[in-house]
Amino acid sequence: MYLEYLIVAIGLIPIYIFIIRKLNLKLSTALYIYSYRALFSLVYIFYANNNPADANMYIMGGEKTGIIGTGFVNRLVDISGFFNIRGYSLYSLFGLFGAVGCCYLYCAIKNCDISGSKKLNTVSLLFCFLPSLTFWTLAPGKDSIIFLVISYALYSYVKLDDNSIKINLNIIISILALILIRPHVGGALVISYILFFTT
Repeated sequence: MYLEYLIVAIGLIPIYIFIIRKLNLKLSTALYIYSYRALFSLVYIFYANNNPADANMYIMGGEKTGIIGTGFVNRLVDISGFFNIRGYSLYSLFGLFGAVGCCYLYCAIKNCDISGSKKLNTVSLLFCFLPSLTFWTLAPGKDSIIFLVISYALYSYVKLDDNSIKINLNIIISILALILIRPHVGGALVISYILFFTT
């Protein structure tokens, strides 16, 4: 099972680099984030095999319950099966989502107006390499996708430099994705987007 995960995780590295290539992020940092999270994936596989975990449901194949929430993830798992990503290799796919999300979070923090580059680097490292955040955003399930979408939305917020722009396609896509996964979280993002332009 670990080998099954590792083979696909290594195979997804070029896709990972392609996705984050336009971010202001050193390749070494990006690979460190990916490798760091890969170690936690191995720990999570062990954890899920010895404890109840939602990841087991997605690996074994859950009930097809609509297209919102769990149903959305189940359909994503079905699609990944066409690319021969199934079973424990699903950890590599969802780990990719989480790793890309981590890169967006890292770059979002780096773009914030915080005085002192050392303080900025410390804050970035603190958020991106928290063991608990890493552990819960890499397994098959909603959490890794939500983490990616929220980090992407946060990065899009930070990159906005003109308050006259009322519609941002990246944030709208994030909202729609969140509504499909967790509607109440998507609603919270809508409210925050509105408040951004009214305060």
